[in-house]
Amino acid sequence: MSQDMSDDVVSEEPQPESSKRVSELVAEELLRAIREKRLADDRRRLPSERNLAELLKVSRTSVRHALQHLQALGIVELGNKSRAQVVDFESNAFRESLSHAVGTLLANQQFADFQEARAVFEAGTARYAANHASPEQIGQLTEVLMENQRSIGDHGRFVETDMQFHRVLAAMSGNPIFIAVNSAIETWMLGLRADGMSVEGWEEDAYKAHQEIVMAIISRDPEKATKCMEKHLLEVAGYVDRTKKKTNQN
Repeated sequence: MSQDMSDDVVSEEPQPESSKRVSELVAEELLRAIREKRLADDRRRLPSERNLAELLKVSRTSVRHALQHLQALGIVELGNKSRAQVVDFESNAFRESLSHAVGTLLANQQFADFQEARAVFEAGTARYAANHASPEQIGQLTEVLMENQRSIGDHGRFVETDMQFHRVLAAMSGNPIFIAVNSAIETWMLGLRADGMSVEGWEEDAYKAHQEIVMAIISRDPEKATKCMEKHLLEVAGYVDRTKKKTNQN
């Protein structure tokens, strides 16, 4: 633990309403230590409540409340008789949980807000790939692109390969948060694609856009990759709008 923070949280005396409670200060210090990887053992377990209380010179009650706060944030897991454990951020369970949380947020937004967030995120994945993708990753993306081309005319298969293309791009970062966000976006878009996206020309345009993105990545041109992705998403938004109008007319 950092000595400065320990000194800040030693007092258990009542504090002014505007000040943070001791348990909140403890939670902040624990979170800082977790992020800096100087608290959990090799099994991601934290010290016992008693040891944490002694280390921070606070009551076990304050430690317990701090741990419960971190549990609510999804940072730690608490067991009835076991020590608190830091969540495995690389696990599928964590990714699914994060994906559901992002998906819930997206579901409450207007399409324009969703599209804006998606554009920023996916343009970033394209830029990252152009800067950092390995030859093996580019090969995988190229294979998905070829399958995307072969599926033109088979709407269900094309939707699947379209999602796989964006999934591979997100996975290139190796960042579980990117993967989870992409999963939430994918779920949100799936409803639109299933309902329609049958406007003539969508599959051909989507494939062409994917091809341009891949060529920019192969050329190691992050600026072009970003612009190609932004152009692609604008085209997608246009097709979504036309699909909605077509549905309303029917």
